Amino acid sequence: MRIALLDFLKRDYTVQTSREAPLGGSPSAVSHLALEFAALGHATFLINFGSTSGNIRGVEHLSWNHFKIGQLGTLDLDAAIVIQAAGRGKDVKAALGRKGRLVLWGQDGTDQPTVWPLYEPGERDAYDGMAMVSRWQAEEYAREFSVDPSRIAVIGNAIAPVFAGLFSDGKSILGQKTRPPWLVYASVPYRGLEVLLDMFPEIRAQVPDARLAIFSSMKIYQNAAGSDSDRYRPLYERARQTAGVEYFGSVPQPELAQWLQKASVLAYPNTYRETSCIAVMEAMAAGCRVVTSDLGALPETTAGFARLVPPDFQNPANRRQFVDETVAVLREAQTDPNGVEKFLRGQVDFVNQNYTWPNRAQEWLTWLARLESREPAFSRESLTEAYESIQAATAHYQAGRRAEAEAACRRVLEKFPDHVEAMNLLGVMVFQAGRGEAALELIQRAVKLNPHRPDVQVNLGLVLANLRRDADAMAAFELAIRLRPDFAEAYQNLALILFNKGDSEPAIAALKQYLRLRPKDADGWNSLGIHSQRQKSVEEAIAAYQNALAVNPDHPQALYNLGLALRAQNRWGDAVEVLRRAVKVHDDFPDAHNNLASALKHVGEFDEAEREYRRALQLRPDFVEAHSNLIMLLHYAPGKTPADILVEMRRWNESHAAPLRRLIHTCDNDRDPNRRLRIGYVSPDFTGHIVGLNLLPLFKNHDRESFEIFCYSNSQIPDAFTDVFRGAANVWHDIRKIDDESAAELIRRDRIDILVDLAGHTAYNRLLIFARKPAPVQATFGGYPGGTGLETMDWRLTDPHLDPPGRTENHYTEKLQRLPDSFWCYDPEAMAPAAELNVEPLPALRNGYVMFGCLNNFVKVTQPVLRAWAQVLAGIPNSRLLMLAPEGKVRQDILQIFATAGVAGRVEFIGH
Repeated sequence: MRIALLDFLKRDYTVQTSREAPLGGSPSAVSHLALEFAALGHATFLINFGSTSGNIRGVEHLSWNHFKIGQLGTLDLDAAIVIQAAGRGKDVKAALGRKGRLVLWGQDGTDQPTVWPLYEPGERDAYDGMAMVSRWQAEEYAREFSVDPSRIAVIGNAIAPVFAGLFSDGKSILGQKTRPPWLVYASVPYRGLEVLLDMFPEIRAQVPDARLAIFSSMKIYQNAAGSDSDRYRPLYERARQTAGVEYFGSVPQPELAQWLQKASVLAYPNTYRETSCIAVMEAMAAGCRVVTSDLGALPETTAGFARLVPPDFQNPANRRQFVDETVAVLREAQTDPNGVEKFLRGQVDFVNQNYTWPNRAQEWLTWLARLESREPAFSRESLTEAYESIQAATAHYQAGRRAEAEAACRRVLEKFPDHVEAMNLLGVMVFQAGRGEAALELIQRAVKLNPHRPDVQVNLGLVLANLRRDADAMAAFELAIRLRPDFAEAYQNLALILFNKGDSEPAIAALKQYLRLRPKDADGWNSLGIHSQRQKSVEEAIAAYQNALAVNPDHPQALYNLGLALRAQNRWGDAVEVLRRAVKVHDDFPDAHNNLASALKHVGEFDEAEREYRRALQLRPDFVEAHSNLIMLLHYAPGKTPADILVEMRRWNESHAAPLRRLIHTCDNDRDPNRRLRIGYVSPDFTGHIVGLNLLPLFKNHDRESFEIFCYSNSQIPDAFTDVFRGAANVWHDIRKIDDESAAELIRRDRIDILVDLAGHTAYNRLLIFARKPAPVQATFGGYPGGTGLETMDWRLTDPHLDPPGRTENHYTEKLQRLPDSFWCYDPEAMAPAAELNVEPLPALRNGYVMFGCLNNFVKVTQPVLRAWAQVLAGIPNSRLLMLAPEGKVRQDILQIFATAGVAGRVEFIGH
């Protein structure tokens, strides 16, 4: 015969692997059976996701990484055996041709997602036969999946060749067991290891010299890095710390055989529904007494040789029974060695006669020959027709021929009303055509036919999400993930819904899972960065953007967002470098030009910053924020005059405010001179920002008998000071999420008499509210050292120092009202109580030199200022300067200026 064993699970192994490295029971069984087929002269193929191809010990190895299902016909197979993972039956059968028989080798129980595709009649009936490894499992499949029992063969598992004939030399089995006695646990950790560790101290209390060897890890499933390192590490550490226990992890089969040959008992308080259990068979072959549970197929597998206890180990009585049975078999070896020797000899002989792969291979070949002589369990022609029709429909769909694809799906469904693929694809196309309810009906029918297909669940989730049924959509995505834990798109769509709901932490976790599976998705990394930054995890955001750029170095959004994240850390020099790359890659990106300009401003590159702001406005003339930023820049830039600034402010007014003149309404406020005036303040700085700290004394000392105070807060991140402002106001409105027109209407309804802007052209200003003139008198004050340029702004509050009388009136469009002493009313108590302010002696008296300092925002420090400071240091011996400045090139340039004056060594820097 020509036989192929097809393993679609993500496992990398050859028929040689189990001799050299830990390997799970199912792939070990596949390897041993393949070797037996080859040894008997049959052309044998093993096709899995292995990294090795070629002939190994007579078995031809192929990899799904290169070999496709459609190529199976080229192998001219008599039989194809699908290992565990149902769901590929229809595709494989259609590719085999008339000659080949298709078999499912069911190693998993019916509770495992790998076999849930059998709920779908078409998938179930694609198999000519199913080989189960126990009668118990066969009955489960017949009952759960409605499989015809006549199509099921029970062909059990067997022991690895290294376990066969261990005691064929006739020597005593007991005589080869070590003292003190060893108990062994040899399975994955989740099948009872924790229970055994709970009970072992009780066993040892009765048999003090008993010891326990644990051979357990997830390495046999080739995912130790994830599971062992995280979920099971505490369990392994507990094992290492338990008296009398040695933890070995997983070992190759020859090493395990040597250990079991010396051990006395397989202690296996199994909590998992075994369909067979090769580990138990091999322990029996090695002359171990077996104490285990009576769960699943274990009574059948142990064939009367084991001590069986009920599997509910939450029940103290069952734990007690397990301990008692284990202690009893340990003691029997001492009290009745002859009886135990005879028992073990019978057990070993039974296994060697019944549980070996040469025997199993003959059973397989007999059954496959019988299948070959039968007609298929279904119409091969019908299957091929349906398969070819859905392939044609899929090809039409992928080529964009939706009408042809939809017609092909409907033809399939006319002949095969239960065809899940056709129903699912048709539902997808109907959904994409905007017919959500009709798509939902189709995909729900597909789900009803096979609720265990993760791809259909994801499509159901997408339709439900589109229909705003978020809870149901999340349930569909979560089920898809349970069915297929490596389904990247399910994590991605689940994350999207969670983000929309505001559940940021689980959303980020889901997106990280998606990226673990799709690490080459630059858009996904960029999205993770955006959401991490929103959660204030700026370092994580930067790492995510850098991952996106490692995949796609020219990803404009990732470059832009990385620049913003670097700005948030005051890494202005790095931000400039990244944002320059962003605008080079995507010159038509006004936001990138705007933010590059802001970063350039902070490193003192004022001319380039001005060019970038103007480029942003060229690309987007209504970019009001960039235009305000440009006006701010002109206040800082050396060489710019008040006339230059006024010209730009008038441009701002004409571009952004003047078009809103039509929205100005006549105010009809009550003109009673005896009522309290209503004063409204609009600000983004009702916080611990320095502007807020300078405004707070004003709010605390307002004359409440003469004025009624209204606050319109645009503070993006409220803090403890925001609550203080709120308490100082008669009326408080949060306008962050209110557009300018709605905010202006709110102010009109509040009948404000004097509306005061506290931001000017700084960030998050709301000057376009003032452009609508919602109050009869409007003034600007407090947050900004210049005017606004708005024709609707009546007054600017200033002082004689900022605006000496008679000298600056023509710098503004507003009329000037000079406060008698100062523009500011700073109160140190607003920042810290006086009792906490510790004024110490002058540091110069202690240090022997004068320390000058400037901790201003560095954008205020220009080259002319730096040259002046260098002259000051040069004129005062031993004096020093401490200043705040961005790291990198900026500091190097500063030192160069001071070096020219001979004082570079007397400058110290500090960061935020």
